[in-house]
Amino acid sequence: MKSLLLLCYPTANPTFNSLADAKAVLEAARKYDMGGILSRARDLVMAQFPSADSLELYVLSCRFGWHHHAQTVATRTLEIKDLGKPRSESAGLQDITGLDYQRLLIYHHKCGVAAQAVALSLNWLMLSELSDMCMWTCPHEASRNSLKHLRKLPIIAKENRTPWFDEYLASSGMELLTRPCESTLYESESYDRAVGKAVTCSECLPNAVAHMAKFRSLFAAEVKKVVGNVRLKAY
Repeated sequence: MKSLLLLCYPTANPTFNSLADAKAVLEAARKYDMGGILSRARDLVMAQFPSADSLELYVLSCRFGWHHHAQTVATRTLEIKDLGKPRSESAGLQDITGLDYQRLLIYHHKCGVAAQAVALSLNWLMLSELSDMCMWTCPHEASRNSLKHLRKLPIIAKENRTPWFDEYLASSGMELLTRPCESTLYESESYDRAVGKAVTCSECLPNAVAHMAKFRSLFAAEVKKVVGNVRLKAY
């Protein structure tokens, strides 16, 4: 009750003890039709609990009609791998409609498809800066692939790429489908496997680590870009 009363004063910003405490204040404000209080509390809650469970914040945003915050925290839920699979904790899902949860699942899936597409096609790369990358200029691969001598192919075409790099693209694409965010690429075991295989090639060895690090940085930036273009379906 103290927090609710403090919100009635323009210069007072109460500190909520927990997200549950904040939720209780919000419920009380809604019960007594205190629209102004709800508006003030909205930004306070998000500011005071930046590290709270993203799914729980999404539930709260939907429950109180905070459309902008719903989109923001929906983006944070992309860190959750395989969103939609049964979880031991419900994160307050009983407080929102099935439609709101379905919107989140659709958003997560669309982001996953968009992120995976970045791995499946490298057309987004600026080749002028990457033409010397070992994953598609390896002489050993050139000697194994006679197609190069039969027709002119784009330098990043699958026929030009090393097997270890193609394996990396396929594996990281699957990882992004279930967890479509930049951190997936920086925490990926498939990245370590690819580098491990690359350094066994005498031609790739001198530059493999640097080239893969540069590619991953560009890869992550493109994933962030395409996922950022996906929007949570409006109410």
